Amino acid sequence: MDPKTYAGVWPDVLDQADRVLRARLDEDTADGDETLHSLAMMLEMASRNAAEGNLYQATVPLAYCETLAQRL
Repeated sequence: MDPKTYAGVWPDVLDQADRVLRARLDEDTADGDETLHSLAMMLEMASRNAAEGNLYQATVPLAYCETLAQRL
């Protein structure tokens, strides 16, 4: 995701990233990777927090995303 695509509007960036990840998980007919599902859950939380205007609180699940992504 390139924040410039959404003019740096972080709620929109996070929402689109959440949609892309969930679409990819939905395409996978197998159960999928548990790490990816956890990543999707944290990204959804970050997206929700950002949409509510709380960008600081959005950083918490994003930090978990970073930790989870290291497993991939």
